[in-house]
Amino acid sequence: MFFSRTQTYALLSNGEQKSENVDFDRESERASRHTESTASPIALRQAVVRDLLTTILAFYSIGISVVLFATFVNFVEKENRCNIGPYPAWKEFAHPDLDSIPTDYDQHVIFNGTLDFPSIYRGTPRPELDAAWNRATDLGPLDIQLSADEIERLGVDAATAVRLPPENGGGFFVNLEFQHQLHCVVSGINFYASGKYCLLILPNVQNYLRMMTYMSYYEKTSIEFTDSKRTQRIHLDHCIEMLRQVIMCNTDINLIPTQWVHGRDRPYPNFNTKHICRNYEAILQWSIEHQVQPGLMTKPPGAKELPAPP
Repeated sequence: MFFSRTQTYALLSNGEQKSENVDFDRESERASRHTESTASPIALRQAVVRDLLTTILAFYSIGISVVLFATFVNFVEKENRCNIGPYPAWKEFAHPDLDSIPTDYDQHVIFNGTLDFPSIYRGTPRPELDAAWNRATDLGPLDIQLSADEIERLGVDAATAVRLPPENGGGFFVNLEFQHQLHCVVSGINFYASGKYCLLILPNVQNYLRMMTYMSYYEKTSIEFTDSKRTQRIHLDHCIEMLRQVIMCNTDINLIPTQWVHGRDRPYPNFNTKHICRNYEAILQWSIEHQVQPGLMTKPPGAKELPAPP
């Protein structure tokens, strides 16, 4: 450390000069202490207020950072939750008519896998069972307006795509796919009548696999069972193949535990597994509110056709 020192001279009474060393660092320190001890109360209060404001701003900055980070984490979690499972092709383009579909995976559900679990969707044919299936599958096309570019981004040739009648909006004929997956048949049937190909919306064309197990009951009420045995076989295989693709697309990776059960010597699987699902009832209600009922639709003259069913 270096100290500042200087030589000073003082005049003695006899006229001689006396020299002495003065330590300016010590003098400065004494002066500083004197200044601090004599500082005004106003200056002290200003210093306290300044320190307090600095502390408040620091905590405020930390709080803002925490809120922004939490918002970001919540956004990322929501995006991840929304994208679980099959990714609909229409997500590739923004469309106002589709923005209101509830797509979030926010329903915590435990599947009931008990073999004899009673359900409104299973059992011997009865009016309330058919009513439950009708509600889920008896839906008309949607009243959304897709452009030709958007329908082609779904993998469909717009030139051969069916349009609704002008009184129903004139948009392309589309449904949400869960409807077909539930009843596992096409929602319309092409047939030849009076020289014209027609598209008929059939309320009884539904849940084909289930009805096949009760054919003696449904063969007189469903048009599907008026087809030839070969066509029915093809239709049944189509349903199985569609369900296979849906299951493989989802590829459920939940764990199925096994348990020991009284009276059984082998491990018994427990299919009552936890899942996070979309809100089926909300999506079904959206479909009901956005459907139209065009009734019988006739192919217009000169319409461009596919050479065979897709």
